[in-house]
Amino acid sequence: MSASPYIVEVQSLTRPTAGQIDAFVQHVSAAHSWYKHLPLLPPGTPFFFYLNPNAGRETVVVEGTVRYRGYAI
Repeated sequence: MSASPYIVEVQSLTRPTAGQIDAFVQHVSAAHSWYKHLPLLPPGTPFFFYLNPNAGRETVVVEGTVRYRGYAI
């Protein structure tokens, strides 16, 4: 997916709540060792987090086309 369709897709998402942001920060800060690959001293290295617009959705392939749907509960 190129940047333009990604940006359009992510802009259509609802904004996360303060609780969701806090939970994400807590998860990332405790996730297994990803931060060890970042330099400790300046100038540092830029890094980015990208939202997955289909997180929490099921991937389904229909006639060769990838689609996403909510999980049945």
